[in-house]
Amino acid sequence: MNRRIRYVYTDAEWTRKTRITTAINYALMPIHLPLYAIYLIGLGADFLTEAIGGLVDKAVESIVFRKNRREERT
Repeated sequence: MNRRIRYVYTDAEWTRKTRITTAINYALMPIHLPLYAIYLIGLGADFLTEAIGGLVDKAVESIVFRKNRREERT
């Protein structure tokens, strides 16, 4: 069984670590936000294509196959 190694930080080291992490996150924010916007646009486009596909399916059923017999639902 492997032993888990824990890092112990002093208050000064922890403050320095969080300051560096925060600075890196702010520096990467201009890269992250456009990528996240592209992700959200893609997610919306996926939802929109599924909705349009459902509407097209319903339209084809109602226009092309309107004279077909329907099965009774029980």
